[in-house]
Amino acid sequence: MNKILAIDTALEACAVSVTNGDQCHTIYEPMGRGQTERIIPMVLEACEAVSVHLSDIEAVCVTRGPGSFTGVRVGLSVARTLASIRGIPLYGLTTFESIMPFMSEASQNYGIVLESKRDDVYFQMVVNGEAQTPYLITCADIPAELTLIGNVEALKDRLTPFDLKDITEKMIDLLRAGNIKAGGEKPFYLRDADISKSKKTYRTLSQEVLTDIES
Repeated sequence: MNKILAIDTALEACAVSVTNGDQCHTIYEPMGRGQTERIIPMVLEACEAVSVHLSDIEAVCVTRGPGSFTGVRVGLSVARTLASIRGIPLYGLTTFESIMPFMSEASQNYGIVLESKRDDVYFQMVVNGEAQTPYLITCADIPAELTLIGNVEALKDRLTPFDLKDITEKMIDLLRAGNIKAGGEKPFYLRDADISKSKKTYRTLSQEVLTDIES
């Protein structure tokens, strides 16, 4: 696939990458809120930067959580709409999966920690290179000797450095390498109490953009 759109709105930011062959344009804006308003303009701007019409996109990949509940919903809404209208595959991956490529291949045993904005964190162990079942854990309960990667401020002195600005490009690399299966359209949560449907209406693609996609 040459023309791919990658979206991440799960990690307190809004990130978009669009490829056209070997060209790739990425836009990354840190934000705790406001993804609803920014995601569509960012997608269109990234497409224009690599001379890709939105109707030319061949596949969409998106993070589906865990992370910001609002962010996860916004990203999935845009990705689902575009994939449905164009009849193109949607590749959903967990936030853990999107961060794994930042670790070197030599690192086979480590933990991925993601901010939950509560007293615990989202946690997934990788053992012998294989991701284990994720769960919630307090920072105090994470073994002191364990190598960590993630975005938890309370653990910043222990985290393996990586640049979240590159997350959507890493997602495209995973897709092109065949390491993401098509599907995964449902959000991935680890906290049942927060799964209830929000009363807020989330912006999807505007009618003007939808018309442009279909043309």
